[in-house]
Amino acid sequence: MDDTEQKASPSDADGTKTDKNWKEVKVRWVLDETFSEKDTYDGETPDTYVFDAELKSSRYELDTGFLPSIEVTVLPEEKGPAILGFSELDEAVAVQKLPLGAKESDIILPDTLEVKVEEADETLAQDSQNVHLVEAVDKGTEKDTDAETAVWQISGITWKLDEEQSDLSEFHGGISEKDYFEEFDEDGEPVETSTKTWAGYEEANQNYNGCAYVYTPVLPEEYSLGEEAELPEICVLVGEMQLMTLAGEEYDLDGNYLVIDKTNVSKFNGKTITGTYHPTERLSEGRKIEGGIVIDDVTVNLTIDNVNVGYGTDIIDDAAGILLKGKAKLNLTVKGENTLKGTYGGAGIGVEEKATLIITKESTGSLTATGGGYGAAGIGGKGTASDEGADNNCRTGTIIIKGGTIEAEGGAYWVSYSRDYHGGAGIGTGCYGIGGTIKILGGKITAKGGRQTGAGIGGGMGGSVDTIVIGGRKDEAPNIAVSFYKNEKSEYLGAAIGSGWNGVTDLKLSCGDIQILSGSVKVEGGNIGYGVLMHLPGNSMEGGSVTISEEVQLELPLESKIAPRGEECTYGKKTFQITAYDNQLPKGTYQADISLYQESDTEKATPVYETRTQMTVSGFRGAIPDITQWMGYFGNMQMVVALKPSDGGTGKTMAGTVVLKKGIDETISVALGKTAYQKTMDLTIHDGRLRDGKKYT
Repeated sequence: MDDTEQKASPSDADGTKTDKNWKEVKVRWVLDETFSEKDTYDGETPDTYVFDAELKSSRYELDTGFLPSIEVTVLPEEKGPAILGFSELDEAVAVQKLPLGAKESDIILPDTLEVKVEEADETLAQDSQNVHLVEAVDKGTEKDTDAETAVWQISGITWKLDEEQSDLSEFHGGISEKDYFEEFDEDGEPVETSTKTWAGYEEANQNYNGCAYVYTPVLPEEYSLGEEAELPEICVLVGEMQLMTLAGEEYDLDGNYLVIDKTNVSKFNGKTITGTYHPTERLSEGRKIEGGIVIDDVTVNLTIDNVNVGYGTDIIDDAAGILLKGKAKLNLTVKGENTLKGTYGGAGIGVEEKATLIITKESTGSLTATGGGYGAAGIGGKGTASDEGADNNCRTGTIIIKGGTIEAEGGAYWVSYSRDYHGGAGIGTGCYGIGGTIKILGGKITAKGGRQTGAGIGGGMGGSVDTIVIGGRKDEAPNIAVSFYKNEKSEYLGAAIGSGWNGVTDLKLSCGDIQILSGSVKVEGGNIGYGVLMHLPGNSMEGGSVTISEEVQLELPLESKIAPRGEECTYGKKTFQITAYDNQLPKGTYQADISLYQESDTEKATPVYETRTQMTVSGFRGAIPDITQWMGYFGNMQMVVALKPSDGGTGKTMAGTVVLKKGIDETISVALGKTAYQKTMDLTIHDGRLRDGKKYT
């Protein structure tokens, strides 16, 4: 082969590839930065690029002219039109309520959305795999009345959690009842055991119950969001809803009653109810009024704001202020000032046997609920004028109160032959109702038993509930006042918290399982546990238990009783008999400030009990009148008594130790002062110098 260097010439328009002067040579293409818009080429960045040919082999050299160049233009990626807005999501999708134990896969997250876009070529919409044209609509604006938009449906939508708007950074649905409890009854309802309780279940879900999560869509890349367009949001609420007024709409009763059932629950879920219902005439065609607001066998979240329900004297139906029927569940948020009065056998808020009422912790308003005159509960079971004993129709379901200022008073009816009254519970059952669950976990609660015989919290006359729980976790500290009608002849008949009066033949009445775990409880009168028993053939008070924790601030009259006490009840009635010995104390009267501390409080910083009384000193011995007080603390205690003379002289502080037994009524003798002064001796002195009748020191 001839290796002599050859000359290469540029192409000639007149030449052909078959001429002997033509020869194919290999070239490389190099970006000409001078004539290109960018210094580098990536094949994606839109712009114009110029590439020059260079000979690859050194065997050739360019004789005259230039080798050819190539101009490349990278076009911008073709995108769909800008999105101007989104069609409103279906209400059932926009706000979703999930039970505890739900998974993120249970959330409805649509993969298509309807959007408004600037009018575009219909062919583009039909050819696109992501969109298809739904319809074209005219849109006039102040700026351009001739502008047009189209409604498109875009697919391929995914959703992401908006961490800033959500309560948690990751979705967590909590723990379901099925996953927590170990035993269930024949209806599939959980059964509490020693290790699996409702209080434990609530504690296990305390970080997840009521959490809200917000999801926003992720659009396909080919779509841009207009400046004024806002992405739609899906709000997911787990467990007990906190954002009760999320729907942001109000419904005014405006003189009409409201029934919420499966046909309209989605319409009212999350709404705020306002207005008044106060009928004075009965319904036509024999129809009966059941309540101002009736929740018929559905779950719904409502807010009441300045609602007033009551009835004229001509209304003789058993009508409640609000009635929960069947397996209804009402998450109720209270705002403003609300009054709910039942009539005849209707409760202020009627909660049937399988229904559940939850007054949410977001409640900031007040509610006064009063039972009807046939002995209905303020909140709970209906009443009856029958005196035949336990009535299944008068038992209550589940009542849970977490917030608000709630006042509930049981109704009562006059028994003409005995000239007495039979009342329902403030919160609990109506007359003769047995069964139900009450949990008061927060709020400021005042409960008044129906006249003479109903409990403040628990059972109406001849009735009781299964469970009463007050307080619990550290963040659950209700403030409860239980008042009662005091009969001049027989004092308090129903319990303050527990069962009603038992004056029914053959009725064996339990107080239920009562647990008072935190918060403050002030009782004006009546027992905790059993009400009063009127002895009749076959009747008795038996069963149930009372547990009161030392964490509870309990004010209970000394004449009241706590019975029957459970093993974990710490409260007992303590009577202190205090005597002080000190030969430095002059005779006289002293102000005595008494403080009791737990043994572990070595700095004596937090007294568990304080009172002020008087001490009378004679000789070296000071005596304080007996002090009796209900007390929940037990174990080794320190008692400190600060004495101040009534004449303003020098005072003295004395201390001693006290041992208190758990949950026991007891009398404790406390001796303060040096041991030497606490001894009493019989001493006989023989001395001839002593004179008869003269006093010696």
